[in-house]
Amino acid sequence: NYTEDDHDDTFTDYYSIQFPIALIMMMLCIFSASYIIREGIREKSSKLAETLMIGLSPDAMLFGKILGVLGYVSVLMFGAGTVYLISNNITSRMLGEEPLSSNIGDFLSLINQAGFDDIFVMIVTMLLGILMFSILSGLMGAGCEREEDTSAALGIPMILIMVAYMVGAIWGSFAGPSTAKVMCILPCISSFVLPVRYMVGEISFLFVLIS
Repeated sequence: NYTEDDHDDTFTDYYSIQFPIALIMMMLCIFSASYIIREGIREKSSKLAETLMIGLSPDAMLFGKILGVLGYVSVLMFGAGTVYLISNNITSRMLGEEPLSSNIGDFLSLINQAGFDDIFVMIVTMLLGILMFSILSGLMGAGCEREEDTSAALGIPMILIMVAYMVGAIWGSFAGPSTAKVMCILPCISSFVLPVRYMVGEISFLFVLIS
């Protein structure tokens, strides 16, 4: 596994790894939150749910949407990563050089040296973070009846996602081990920070389970 000796504890080193993960998390969380709110309001306004699934409870419908979004996001993450690696390999062979920027190169270098447990923790942590924001978005959208209320319902989840992204991408890049552990426990921020801190060996698997 990657250790702190492989990367100096500096802002530049951590930022090149922390920023891509935080950016991916932000985009996936925003997509999931907006989708659940938009679809929930659309079904309520069109009476589609009452027409097609009269015997289905609202909780089951919401849970089904969340599971569907998590499944779609999982396939999207795997597909995007696979296509990116394939296209990068083809491009590097055609150009005869590595076409990656230094930041992306550092990030992929970490992923290449990561063990199975590192990848497992990263995927599970990110999916749990998306699940948390999806549930929050479903609760916010449950009280909305019109499509005009979408922006208002998405306001709180969007603010929390952006705050978690900014804290994870910037503050999480130069925070010391003690501060990073606190950030790994905070519900909204942990999914943005915890994967990198576990990969570099600052926190143990037991700490991940507690978080």
